[in-house]
Amino acid sequence: MSAIGARKSFRLPVQRDRHPITGKMPANPVDLRNLKNAAFLGVLERGCNVALIRHEDVTARPDAVLDRLCALFAIERNPGALALPDTQLGEMTTRTIEGSRRDATPVFSDADRAFVQRALDHDTETRLGYRFAA
Repeated sequence: MSAIGARKSFRLPVQRDRHPITGKMPANPVDLRNLKNAAFLGVLERGCNVALIRHEDVTARPDAVLDRLCALFAIERNPGALALPDTQLGEMTTRTIEGSRRDATPVFSDADRAFVQRALDHDTETRLGYRFAA
């Protein structure tokens, strides 16, 4: 059982993500993204074999990504062994609304977009393969 599952089974609140050193909660979701992205990049400094792969690249081209990883780490690929889930995160939980979560078009105000642009760590985003237009 996961730590989250254990907390839920005892009806304890699941704690929000926190800074790994200070223990403080991030001020907003963009700060959380910046923190997590910095942690992802920190793995590259640990002197081990690691590959950071964007989720959208894996879902769009899983075979190509797997071929590249096998080549990078000199691993023989087992043909036909790639099995991908046929559901998306959260789709197996009880829902209170009809339809897919992806049916709705998110609405962000100009002020929201401006805030995200100001708050994002654009250098880290670029290192991870993301570029956001101003």
